[in-house]
Amino acid sequence: MGRRTLHLMERLEPGGNAGRMGFLWNEEACVVSFSPVSEEMRKRFPAAVEMIRRFPQDPFVCGRLLRFCREWKPEVIHVWDVRTMEMGIRCAAVCGAKTIATLRHIDPWQKPPRKFFPKMDFLVTHLSAIQQHYESAGCHGNWHIIPDGVEDWGVSIKENPLFRVQNPVTHPEKPLWVACVGPEAVWKRWKWAIWSIDSIVRLYPNARLWFWGDRHTENILDSSFLRLQTFARQYERENIVQFGGVVENLREILPQCSLFWSPQSVPGGGMAILEAMAAGVPVVTTRTEGIHELVPENLAEFVPVEGETLAIAAASHRILTHREAMLERALQAQTWVREQFSVEQLRRNYDALGEGNTVRKA
Repeated sequence: MGRRTLHLMERLEPGGNAGRMGFLWNEEACVVSFSPVSEEMRKRFPAAVEMIRRFPQDPFVCGRLLRFCREWKPEVIHVWDVRTMEMGIRCAAVCGAKTIATLRHIDPWQKPPRKFFPKMDFLVTHLSAIQQHYESAGCHGNWHIIPDGVEDWGVSIKENPLFRVQNPVTHPEKPLWVACVGPEAVWKRWKWAIWSIDSIVRLYPNARLWFWGDRHTENILDSSFLRLQTFARQYERENIVQFGGVVENLREILPQCSLFWSPQSVPGGGMAILEAMAAGVPVVTTRTEGIHELVPENLAEFVPVEGETLAIAAASHRILTHREAMLERALQAQTWVREQFSVEQLRRNYDALGEGNTVRKA
């Protein structure tokens, strides 16, 4: 996006939204976070500004942001969650900017503000399941589908530990790492993941579950991680479950993992699944409407949304015991991601919004 763009995020943190925004970033961009910004994210987005709100309509922050918009005169106001939509509309009113709302997640505990959706010039999501969820709640507007973009890391499939000559399945002295990443509000399913790894350890004693996520106090995941850590200690599973906290870039950990789990119950996200496929890591995920729309049936192991504890373990066992077939599928998945989720196409689709060109309607 070559236009001067002001991005508004309730929280600037590692994840799908920041990754997608990074692909659209240019020298004429600025991002305002309404929560503290880490040093790592400041390095990635030098033009990041903190405006900490005590409550959603904090008059001091509102006034400061509106003054900034009058002086800087952005051409586009791009909001990245429903909590920043009202502020984005107010900013656009003082500088005559176009408004875009990119909504990649669903918060099952928050009622969306229906009155703001029709006021946005463009509503963007990457899955029709998310658009259908919002429209069923009365959130209508100018919806567009723009698929995610995934960087080509240039990772060879055979770099994955599962497909090496000395892989952790045939050499039990090596740890068999299983990465688990999921969206917010799914701690119960992560809890089930602990039971799943417990079942796998009975067959593969070297298996270890590796949780990744944000543990900042302002985030809902904080309590989830605390509960999970307490759960692991309570059932004496600390030796097979580790908590990695924040990871700025999944390419740092994926080459070390033999499997990737993404248990979730609501549509949304999916970037981590695509990145795992791009890195050649076999994926086990739940058959939610959104993920099933995103990933073809033949490129991942799908398990039911309810009662998937044993199903996750069984799917992982199938992967670990059919290495040659899984190698072929991993190659197909990697090729599919590279062909279908181009970063260049993502940028062109967003540029087409402002130019009045046609983007696939939801």
